[in-house]
Amino acid sequence: EHRECVGIVRGEAEQALVEVQLLEERVSAVGSKAVTIGQRIDKVDRQRRRAYEARQAIAIYNDLRSDDKNTRSAAIASLLPNTDSSSAADDSVEDVDRERGRGENNMMAGAAMLRKIDGMVRVLNVEGAQRAKDSMAVVKEKFEQVLLERFDDAKLHWDEDQGEASLAG
Repeated sequence: EHRECVGIVRGEAEQALVEVQLLEERVSAVGSKAVTIGQRIDKVDRQRRRAYEARQAIAIYNDLRSDDKNTRSAAIASLLPNTDSSSAADDSVEDVDRERGRGENNMMAGAAMLRKIDGMVRVLNVEGAQRAKDSMAVVKEKFEQVLLERFDDAKLHWDEDQGEASLAG
């Protein structure tokens, strides 16, 4: 009687194991499908982002080659980081950048956009191309000035922080 009971329990345990293995296989199959779908979504998102950036670059390029000086000035301003200096003196550069939404990533994105538009300016030979080239020269110079100012500000804050740390230590 005990052996029968053990045999029944063993059979039920083996059946439960088989069912668990089948369930694991189904979960694994669903999981791999989910991973594949996630990868496809990421790919589509990257393509969407590239298309958006390309459309933006084309619009800015068209503005840079415009006959209207105000349109060109607005395009130039759109490519530059915010240089408003109305923040408190003790704010760190990073805090100010985060406040304005112009952090390191946005500086990088701005530089990447400049590079795309610069490539367009060098290759395209359409009406207004010379205005676009001249505008890009202005943008690149101003962008470089902003970067140098940010570097100087960061160095100043770093030096001040190091001086305070050595006094405290």
